[in-house]
Amino acid sequence: MEAYTSCMRNILQSFTQYDSNPCDTNVITLTHHLEAFLKLATRSKSHLPSLKHPLLPQCIACFIESLNKSKFPSSLAVRVMDILKQLSSNPVIRDELHSRLGLTACLAFYLPTLTASATDPTFLMCLQLLHKVTYNCRVSTQDGYVEDLLVFAVRQLRLKESELTLPCLGLLDNLSRHSYSVQLHLKNMPDGSKLAKSLILYTSHNDPRMVTFSLAVLSSVWLHDPKVEKIFGGRNMNSVLQLLFPMVLTCSVSSAKYVVDFFCHFIRQNKVSNALLIFPELNRNLGKLLKKLSQPDADISKIFELLLSFCSVNGLRCSVCNSFADSSSPESDQEMMSVGPGDETSPFTAVLHWASQSVETHDSAPLLALDFLSQMIEELCDGGLQPSIESRLLPLMSVITETLEGAKSTTDLSAGYAKVVKALRLALAICAEPTFVSTAVRSIPVSSCVEPIENQLQHNPAVLGESTSEDWWEDGVDVVLFALDLMFQLRSSPQMDEALCKILADPRLVPFLSVGMTSDCRERVHASIDALAQPIAPLKSDPTLDSSVESLISQLQDSLVIQDVKNSDLFSIYEHRLQTLQTRMNHMQDLLDASTARMSQAEKLATHYRCTVTHLESDCKKLRTLVQNKDKEHDGCKEKYAQLTLEKESVQNEVKVILEENRKLQKIADEYQLIVEEHADLRLKLENSTRSIASLHQENSSLVEKHELFQRHNDALKTQLDSRIQQIGDLEVSNNKLKRDLEQKTSKERDLTKSLNRSTDQLKKVSKERDDFEIAIGDFRQDLANMEEANKKLIQQVQSLKVLCSQRETEIRDLKQEIEKHNKIAAMIHNLSNLKDAHK
Repeated sequence: MEAYTSCMRNILQSFTQYDSNPCDTNVITLTHHLEAFLKLATRSKSHLPSLKHPLLPQCIACFIESLNKSKFPSSLAVRVMDILKQLSSNPVIRDELHSRLGLTACLAFYLPTLTASATDPTFLMCLQLLHKVTYNCRVSTQDGYVEDLLVFAVRQLRLKESELTLPCLGLLDNLSRHSYSVQLHLKNMPDGSKLAKSLILYTSHNDPRMVTFSLAVLSSVWLHDPKVEKIFGGRNMNSVLQLLFPMVLTCSVSSAKYVVDFFCHFIRQNKVSNALLIFPELNRNLGKLLKKLSQPDADISKIFELLLSFCSVNGLRCSVCNSFADSSSPESDQEMMSVGPGDETSPFTAVLHWASQSVETHDSAPLLALDFLSQMIEELCDGGLQPSIESRLLPLMSVITETLEGAKSTTDLSAGYAKVVKALRLALAICAEPTFVSTAVRSIPVSSCVEPIENQLQHNPAVLGESTSEDWWEDGVDVVLFALDLMFQLRSSPQMDEALCKILADPRLVPFLSVGMTSDCRERVHASIDALAQPIAPLKSDPTLDSSVESLISQLQDSLVIQDVKNSDLFSIYEHRLQTLQTRMNHMQDLLDASTARMSQAEKLATHYRCTVTHLESDCKKLRTLVQNKDKEHDGCKEKYAQLTLEKESVQNEVKVILEENRKLQKIADEYQLIVEEHADLRLKLENSTRSIASLHQENSSLVEKHELFQRHNDALKTQLDSRIQQIGDLEVSNNKLKRDLEQKTSKERDLTKSLNRSTDQLKKVSKERDDFEIAIGDFRQDLANMEEANKKLIQQVQSLKVLCSQRETEIRDLKQEIEKHNKIAAMIHNLSNLKDAHK
């Protein structure tokens, strides 16, 4: 971060030098510092400086101010826009650039000053930056620049396809997705129908981003249009879904991001969600999506967003849960926690891995993973599939405890506390099933619930009475409320119950409950009411006081000699009453301290409210003076308005006279136009009739020539007929001769057929013998192959037997040596026994 600080300081100094003297040397130094910032931003995109950095807002203001200058060099403008493009990859900075700093309006006014050409890098960079800044932002046609941007984008899309087409399509998608006024404006434009036709043509493009942007604009603006409705109706809806799923699975990260955004927005439509429920390939595609979670090169956040959007549709969460349960195989806890993405892991292991990651390195992926786990746990419990969760409870609990204990180590407090809230919601979803509460009690330590609450009680500005300008204080309130709710679920543990009673007796908890009760969020209100409605068990008495009272009682018993049994019984009864009164007194003292603390807190709130009332009264006085001044201005405006109305009436009278004259001239022009049209029609009819007469004369002459030809041909045919009759007589004589020859040939043919039948019979016998010989040869070959295989097996067995024989021979030798040793030992023992007998 120090490198960013020095770089931004140099940029600010260079801008001041350039403003004072825009010479070449200052341009070169400014270019050098801008390129250095660009290198830092491209090298570490995940560690960009935040808006809390004191120099970054100043640098952004300088960048926007420089783009508003007319004589700012284009080379510097390209680098400035490139830096803004890198910064807008952070969602928080992008939202500030669009809403508060006015970068979109600045670029909209800067765009017409450039030449609209794809070869101009400044123009192309400006379009790309507009596309990135308006991503996931809301606009309205009430902003003056929006209509200009829409007209420009529509005009570019009507032209021939170029490098400007893609950013213009993306810009049109960003402007129309979340704005009804923009959708209505596009629909009512004069070229609206032509734009829809060109977008329909782009849906068959090779680039998936072009297809996605075209479908997104069509579904946002013309979904219920009769012409466009054919694309999203009937069988075409299945084809659109078959197109979207492979794009999500196979496209690059940059393209898949836009596809997922369109898909999430698209399935909110009722007709789309209904078509998705009956989509035949839904389960197979859901399985592929879940398997993609184990790929490290995928955009995990977008996949989780798509799965969560499926879960938000009625009836789809069950399908997602079934695919998740079917594709997840039970594994051991150690394997689940040790395996990371990139390996052949189950979807449950992959989701668990992403849920355990840090929000500083993986942005929103851990938060979305925890949300997805909560959805799956709820659906599995509702569907009666508790046994499939029991084997995975321990790794889930370990992830929850790690998240609760690791909130202090994060530098981004807002994201860290948001992750803690998601983990607490997951734990509450698990504890909603009574059979899992005992496992949760054993797995979640008391400190994991108490430490986040204590941290908020000490540092949250909502408790300390400080300004709530920090962006994490609401997440801190959620941490306290949901942690209390979890402790209520786990209060069957004595330690958890004791810690819960101490926290509920803490007066610092009152502001959190008041914020929760007055919140717009239903979950906060319910959590606050549950915390107030829970019964508090009486606190245990102080052990030091108990020991002192017991020592006093023992001293009294030692000093007094009591002989009567009834008196001793009375003493024991009074001692027991004294102990109970002492514990009640201690408990009442604790309640008194808590009430005094609450009273002091209430007094602080009252003083704070008094101060606010005084400030509001002073503001009211200022507003009264402003209203009086505005009333005076209003009176002056009324007089001006009266003058303008008089002028308007006179102008209207003149306009009426001019309009009447214009109508008369228009009637004359219409009559003249009718006469001209009739004259043109008559001229066309005359020309057509003359052409038809000429064509008829030509046809008549050609028919006469054809008649003469036919007569000549008829004479020639008569002569040919006479010659043919003579030829027929000659042919009859020759035919009789041929009949006689044919009878002789048939008799010879009969003799030959008889000899042929004999030869065919002999041939059949020979072919049968040949087939028998071939079958016998095949059998012999198969027997030979079997014999060779048996021979090979026997050789292998002989070799293995040889090896076994060698091993057995070595074993026999060893055994013989051992037997000899044993014989020697037996002989020695025998000799020794003989010696003993001799001695005896």
